[in-house]
Amino acid sequence: AAEANRRRSRAIASAKELRDAGSFEEARRVLGPVTSRFPDDPEARSVIDSIDRAERLVKDAEAGETRAQARRLRRIDPLG
Repeated sequence: AAEANRRRSRAIASAKELRDAGSFEEARRVLGPVTSRFPDDPEARSVIDSIDRAERLVKDAEAGETRAQARRLRRIDPLG
């Protein structure tokens, strides 16, 4: 049990680092064994939720930049 808890803690720490680096899929993959073994673990669930939020923020920012770029291009060539 102690070893399983150490692995759980290492996986959660690793997932947080990967999330912070923008490696969202890898962060989820690292947490897979934890959520399988401890499906009701609140800390693992919280980290997964934070990965989802961080990924949405990145996607929203990218979409906003794409929209801004489209508006700039329309101003340059309004008929384009």
